[in-house]
Amino acid sequence: MSLSTMINLRELVLESKKERLALRTSFQDEVEKRMENEISNFIKRHKIEALVKKSALRGGHTITIPIRKPFRGWFHPTDFFVERKSTDDHLYVGLNYNQFVNRLKQHLEEEGSVSFRIHYEREPKSGQLRMNAIELDWESMVPLSVMIDFHYGGFIEINDFVENETFAQLIIRKALGPRDGTRVFIEDAGKNLNRIKVSRYHGKSVSLTVEQLQDEGSFDLNA
Repeated sequence: MSLSTMINLRELVLESKKERLALRTSFQDEVEKRMENEISNFIKRHKIEALVKKSALRGGHTITIPIRKPFRGWFHPTDFFVERKSTDDHLYVGLNYNQFVNRLKQHLEEEGSVSFRIHYEREPKSGQLRMNAIELDWESMVPLSVMIDFHYGGFIEINDFVENETFAQLIIRKALGPRDGTRVFIEDAGKNLNRIKVSRYHGKSVSLTVEQLQDEGSFDLNA
């Protein structure tokens, strides 16, 4: 056999491996881009940014968004959600539904500030899932107000909280005490809360009581 007709099979295999690796890499890049597009489309179609802003402006701290019809398909967690394949080269690259859910969570959830939860419907036999709604909660960023009722009528809503502040410190900061220096305290069901942290009473109502009223008791107008 002449040198011109000899075949270097080793080089052929190595070259084919390089081409296959390059093809796989291009497939992976394409799949990653498609996944990002799917997530972006999901966020835009559900108007998540606008709905969260609207809720926050109204003083809300949570929102539940129903899933729109085009996104309410049935998926098993291991099903490919985006994929790229070449049957001729027996090459398959994809990202599954579970990866889509996890990446969506990464886009919307921020540790310590915004939590993200998905409400599913489950098909028992197949193990498939279908999204019904998503829930976003940012209560830690916008704590519920504390309502302080005054003994003589009226109230004040507190929503500008200071970390680790007690009710006694709140009284001073908000100048809630009488000008004559009479001592006051915050109470709930007869319990003095002055040494209690305000954060424990987010979303609740308490009362501002003048100390002397507790000691004096009733008096007779005709005396």
